[in-house]
Amino acid sequence: MSKLSLTDINDELIKPVVEQSDLDAADKYLADIVKSAELTMTDIPATLPYKVQRLLIAFVCYEKCKQKAGASEGAFVGQEATDKWTAKLKLFKDEMNDLEAKMSAKVLTGTTSPAPAAICSITLGRG
Repeated sequence: MSKLSLTDINDELIKPVVEQSDLDAADKYLADIVKSAELTMTDIPATLPYKVQRLLIAFVCYEKCKQKAGASEGAFVGQEATDKWTAKLKLFKDEMNDLEAKMSAKVLTGTTSPAPAAICSITLGRG
């Protein structure tokens, strides 16, 4: 079963064209990131941490836009602005790059570290 579901995709242009194979590709993408962080897929909680879910959604949307870009009218050089798929392509790529840079073992597993212990003390002079 995929970590994402079709209901997680909320972009009105992309949602109707997303297929199960796109969600499976997102799982493979996540598995690669998890491996890079020296974790396993079993370390990832069933309910994905927010940033991880956003990354997978951006991945699915980016891949769909990449497949569809240039397939509609206005797909020639100079007309990219009229191609709705091409217009969204950069948006999702930028979001992926931003979120990918934030991926760490803590983000992937949804764990937070406790607040650091105080490393000094301050004597208050009163009186």
